[in-house]
Amino acid sequence: MRNISSIILALLLALAANSACAQQPPPALIGSWELGSLMITFAPDGNYVWKDNVATLQGSYQVEGNFLRMYYQNKPTPYLYYIEGSSMRLTGPKGEVISLTKTASAPPAGAQQIPQPGTGAQTTDAQLLGAWQGQSLAINVVFNADGSYQFGPDSGLWRQQGNKIQFTSSNGKTSLYQYRFQGANLQLADPNGNILTLVRQGAAQGSGGQSARPAASPALGHWAKGGLALVLNPDKTYTFANTSGVYQDDGSTLTLYFNGQPTVYKYQIQNNTLYLTDASGNTIGLQRQ
Repeated sequence: MRNISSIILALLLALAANSACAQQPPPALIGSWELGSLMITFAPDGNYVWKDNVATLQGSYQVEGNFLRMYYQNKPTPYLYYIEGSSMRLTGPKGEVISLTKTASAPPAGAQQIPQPGTGAQTTDAQLLGAWQGQSLAINVVFNADGSYQFGPDSGLWRQQGNKIQFTSSNGKTSLYQYRFQGANLQLADPNGNILTLVRQGAAQGSGGQSARPAASPALGHWAKGGLALVLNPDKTYTFANTSGVYQDDGSTLTLYFNGQPTVYKYQIQNNTLYLTDASGNTIGLQRQ
């Protein structure tokens, strides 16, 4: 009897631990979201319906921080999600991006509004925000105000915890780095104690000796020629032809990441035309839309 009681207690503790990881569905998520023929409906009880031209799928979902895990036939698919007003962006395991618009079932009037994951980095250290580059290593790190990050080829969500930064990659892997500022430089120490020193990209001395924030990229926006289109969003996501992912821009070089692989273009803008030159020297001009 004692062994059976121990087994039952262990099972209950495991269930409690799993329940603690998940959280109640945020009110802003509940309802129907559409993109063309695709409609995803999230119910308050943790179930969803995914309907498109091919099939109608039903399953359950869980929200854990900035992750939305959608279960179908007991197999989870993790998405990073970001909600702003009636728009939601889902980023899948391979970096694919689905941009949806809410069409029904907004939270009822007077319902308690819960701060939404994915709608802002929970940080009190504004000095972290912006783009950084390695002092001695060829690596770029970007901390965005919406809680997303770019760390070399890796991307996902970040959160400050005291003097530590937690990085949660789009594949679900979590890493914890200690950080400190040394003058105008940022130092990150990985779990093994290795230190990476970063300097702010485009840093310039402003009034009072403070480093000025880098200006927004002049390449932001919608560019197209014929059937080819490039859209660069302020949140460092892009769509280019039939691909999408995250990008980096240092003012003259545009790096597009697709499935974790970078493609580098030199670029310049002349008379509302964006000229992209690939590694082979091929150049294409896209008009601002």
